[in-house]
Amino acid sequence: MTENKSTSQKEIVKKEEVKEKENSNSSESIKSEIPPEILESIKDIPEDKKEKVISVLRSESFGFMGTMPHPFTDKITSAHINKMIDNSLQEDGRDRKERNHIRFFQAGFLIVGLIFVLVMVYLFRDKPEYVTNIIIGALAFASGIATGKSMKSKN
Repeated sequence: MTENKSTSQKEIVKKEEVKEKENSNSSESIKSEIPPEILESIKDIPEDKKEKVISVLRSESFGFMGTMPHPFTDKITSAHINKMIDNSLQEDGRDRKERNHIRFFQAGFLIVGLIFVLVMVYLFRDKPEYVTNIIIGALAFASGIATGKSMKSKN
């Protein structure tokens, strides 16, 4: 049991020595990457904070600060940008055409609905209870369509 403890303690000591050696090697390599005037200016900072400052300086020197650019950004040319603008203009034209078709359909639907109501009112002009029910039904149908459109436009 004591042998296990002493062996594990020796292993821990060896691991700590290896870590210290790695840290000294890495701090030496870090110091070689950072200009000496910057190292001189941070010599008065406490050791634990100095390591953080050095790691920030090191990451900045490798360009890891901020977001990494997309690999295609260097490959985009003015021809690509012109093509994207042309495609956007074509899409805008298609959207405009689609909106015009929708408006045309809505206007046609409204006209057909009004003609239907007027024909029903004309056919049942002698029976006013039917006319009022037809008008109430038409208004309820129109309000249902308007409510559906408003709910669709909110989503």
